[in-house]
Amino acid sequence: MVAERASALRFPAFNRIALQTQSLTGPQFGLTDRTHLKLVRTGGQAWETWRSEHPGERLRLQGAKLSGANLSAMDLRGADLRAADLRGAVLRATDLRKALLSGAKLSYVDLRESSLKKADLTNAYMWDVDLRDADLSETDLSYAMIGQSKLAGINLQMAELRGIYLWKSDLSGANLEGACLSRANLDSATLVKADLREADLSHANLAHAQLADAQLDRVNLNSANCTGVDFTGATLHGAIFENSNLSDCVFDGLDLSGLNFRGANLRASSLRSASLQTANLSGADLTRADLANADLTRAKLDKAILSKARFHCTKLQEVRLSLRQRLTVVLSR
Repeated sequence: MVAERASALRFPAFNRIALQTQSLTGPQFGLTDRTHLKLVRTGGQAWETWRSEHPGERLRLQGAKLSGANLSAMDLRGADLRAADLRGAVLRATDLRKALLSGAKLSYVDLRESSLKKADLTNAYMWDVDLRDADLSETDLSYAMIGQSKLAGINLQMAELRGIYLWKSDLSGANLEGACLSRANLDSATLVKADLREADLSHANLAHAQLADAQLDRVNLNSANCTGVDFTGATLHGAIFENSNLSDCVFDGLDLSGLNFRGANLRASSLRSASLQTANLSGADLTRADLANADLTRAKLDKAILSKARFHCTKLQEVRLSLRQRLTVVLSR
């Protein structure tokens, strides 16, 4: 738990979650059913018998102390675990569909292959969690804190992830299609080969995230911070980058035709051999950007800043350039 306390000191947002969690432990949440708690802790035949005899009964475990418990493969569908302490618990392949876990402490928990579809994990506190191959589709994780966790292969399709904190988490191959990640913090996260088609990442922080070979078709990155992101091999058809911070990014060889980069910061980014035909770069800052061998045919560059950009063998057919822009292009060649 030392690392967890250290994270709270290093990242003030964790303190906010801790205070919110404490607010869920008052009288209105002190409703843990002692019979339910004993059955869950004991497990085995007693649990199986009770569950078979009470298939529709919601487990009342608000604020329950279940740290270190082995709850693997248990049927906890719809369980009320708000503000429960599950730190270090094992919930591998556990059925938690539609469970209430708002404000729960889930650090160091093993949730591999578990199902949390449509569960409520708002404001949950999760540090060093293993969620590989878990199903969290349509789950609400708004403002949850998930730091340095393993989420490779996780299913977060259509999930609500607004304001979520995913610092340095591994989401390789994750399914985030249609997910809402507006204002999410994905700083230094690994999203290699992740499916982010039609996801909303507006105003999100993706600084130094790894997005190589990711599926980003029709993704909304409006006003997002993508500083230092490597998009090598990613598909970006219909993506929106309006007013985004794309400084020091790598787009080499990618098809960026028709994309909206209006007002984007592309300072020092590499766009070598990229296809930018009909792309909207109006008002974009391309200072020191490398556009060698790129195709900007019919691209919009009005009011774009091209200072010290590299245009070696760049195609600029049917592009309207101001006198200053034309001079910059000539000198860069």
